[in-house]
Amino acid sequence: MPGQHCFPFLLNDYGYSPRLSTTTNIGAIEFDLDCMPVSSETIQLSTSTIDLYPNPCYSCRSFFVRNLPEDNQYTYDIFSSMSTLITSGKIEGNQIMLSTNLPAGIYFVVIHGDGFSAVRRIVVF
Repeated sequence: MPGQHCFPFLLNDYGYSPRLSTTTNIGAIEFDLDCMPVSSETIQLSTSTIDLYPNPCYSCRSFFVRNLPEDNQYTYDIFSSMSTLITSGKIEGNQIMLSTNLPAGIYFVVIHGDGFSAVRRIVVF
């Protein structure tokens, strides 16, 4: 409604001075004084939600990756616990396919995407 403000803090800036602009940016969403969205920003991927399964696994030859956004290409590197590169490749269909089974041990999988990388530990029995 014109003349009424759904968020009183839209009237003043952080120093409690009257705003000079009719818009304000609150986090990822920008509002005008009538509380109508003006624009939004792209929210970046949180790498903390990326998960590999099965983990732990027995004699694994493939892993599935959960929570990767669609429409991007991803690669992976698998390192031993001694920091030796074991294998690398592309993640296709949210799946990491290996040419041979990984021997028992602890491994670190580095997932590379558009502007980010995430590291996950996997345990093989």
